[in-house]
Amino acid sequence: MAHRPAYRRLAGLPALAAFAATIAVAQPVRAQSDFYAHKQISVIISHAAGSPYDSFARLVIRHYGKHIAGNPTLVPQNMPGAVGMIALNTLYNRAPRDGTTIAQAGKSVVLEPLFGNELARFDPLKLNWIGSGQADVSLCFSRLDSPIKTIEDARRQQVLVGATGPTGDSSFISHLVNQLLGTKLKPVLGYPDTPNVALAMERGELDGGCGYTSTTLRAARPQWFEGKAINIFLQASLKRTSSFPDIPALGELVTDKKDREALEVAISTDPLVRTFVAPPGVPAERVEMLRSAFMATMRDPDFVAEATKSQFDVTATSGADVKALVEKLYASPQDAVQRIIEIRKIASGTAPAPTR
Repeated sequence: MAHRPAYRRLAGLPALAAFAATIAVAQPVRAQSDFYAHKQISVIISHAAGSPYDSFARLVIRHYGKHIAGNPTLVPQNMPGAVGMIALNTLYNRAPRDGTTIAQAGKSVVLEPLFGNELARFDPLKLNWIGSGQADVSLCFSRLDSPIKTIEDARRQQVLVGATGPTGDSSFISHLVNQLLGTKLKPVLGYPDTPNVALAMERGELDGGCGYTSTTLRAARPQWFEGKAINIFLQASLKRTSSFPDIPALGELVTDKKDREALEVAISTDPLVRTFVAPPGVPAERVEMLRSAFMATMRDPDFVAEATKSQFDVTATSGADVKALVEKLYASPQDAVQRIIEIRKIASGTAPAPTR
């Protein structure tokens, strides 16, 4: 019986190996495609219907499914309350851990467990971060006819700023600025949302606001940004952003080392404004597929066009980078974390503000 020379038999091995590798790579994708085919993914939205968070989440939902193998249908479910903790508590403790339920979260809720909030019944280090669709910056601003034009003005006289509640950014950022810069911002609590704060400003009831993201303000009052209809005197960021190059950043005004460490803990979550996350325990290959599909959605021309039309700037952060940022924040110096906890107590009214 004739035999082929050994070198001829071996010559086919590289091609066979490449084919086998292709099959090996394709199998997980096929498995995930089979899993999501004819399925629904529930998307828990951590804010109320009609809010900018809700609008952006629904925008993602309209485009995300076509980038996920198997083309599942995404179904939104609003679950507002407690600065997003109700949504993340539900995701972490009650949602199936198979990738059929994810959530949209804002930037503030990520740090609640770090600050010892007992209502936060989730561990951010165990969550599967899918990615963030937008970075944003919080602003401090006043009416155009207000005497408050600069930080120095806000140091000299009291500034009435509208706030939704004692634990939200509109109160906390105001108190953070007071403690770090010696300003006299006085949050007036009880406004249900940004449009109502804007209305109160226009009526002359308030001098301004602090701790509202630029996207939220644009959604509530786009005309404010079409001309100089408000005076923005501070951006609560570590450095000036490209959107507001002429407005001083909180980080450039804080020079004390300990104060700066506390500031970095408080406002380093700016890249996480529109974050999507899956519960713990979701198979790793499924998480990776959700992450890849999310970033593909962020690059989708149809999605970007619709986002631009809705006045959302798409500045995506990958799931891996979100995870790395969360891990960095949870490794922050304990004295810096404690400083922020004390300022949060001042904002909530459970501790008096120190006298200067």
